[in-house]
Amino acid sequence: MTSFVLQRSKGHRERYRQIAGAFIHYGFDYLLPYFGSEWQLPGRSVPTGAQGNEALTEHDLAVHLRQALEELGPTFVKLGQALSTRPDLPPPPCIAELSMLQDMVSPEPWDAIREVITQELGRAPEDVFATIDPQPMATASLAQVHAATLPNGEEGVVKVQRPNIVPTISTDLDILQELAAAAQSSPLPSKHDYVAVAADFVSSLRNELDCRREGRNATASGRTSLMSHACTYRACMANKRLRACW
Repeated sequence: MTSFVLQRSKGHRERYRQIAGAFIHYGFDYLLPYFGSEWQLPGRSVPTGAQGNEALTEHDLAVHLRQALEELGPTFVKLGQALSTRPDLPPPPCIAELSMLQDMVSPEPWDAIREVITQELGRAPEDVFATIDPQPMATASLAQVHAATLPNGEEGVVKVQRPNIVPTISTDLDILQELAAAAQSSPLPSKHDYVAVAADFVSSLRNELDCRREGRNATASGRTSLMSHACTYRACMANKRLRACW
């Protein structure tokens, strides 16, 4: 079987090992050989019950899968959320468990968010907006939303991408595509096109990382959704990592 890890940079290899470690910890070590010998981590202990996971119920495995995805961060939380909407892919216990995945993250410090706004707009936020609340009104794994007021008094919101998330997510997406290719050519049961499923997810998440695409869609429809807040705004503007609506 092709070894993907050795073809990648040190950062990719380290991330592969983090992913393998998480899946070993939560009892999915039996799957790793299907993806190549590089997934075997010498000296890594396998927790009690992981090697004997045939004794675990489908519900137990579903819980472990959710926990592994949560531990691995935003890309994998998004993957689990996407899979929870695909009843043709995971079994019902996994669907139920993955639907519980939430973007449970702390807000970024205002100084870091202010720097992103300044880089995207070419001016400090206080030079663009009459007011902008340093405390976010909504926070998710990819971005957070701040209430703001334009100089003419119109109220609006500014969605700002979390700083430095793109390199990590890009690495994860590369790895997911390689895993899908490995799974497709492995002896794993396959009634689905893993490569196509991964490609759809990668395309969707890359689009979500580009606020300009999201902004064009919102302007065309007059409707925008900022994480858990769906609102109607008169206008939107967007840069790569920022979207403002009012």
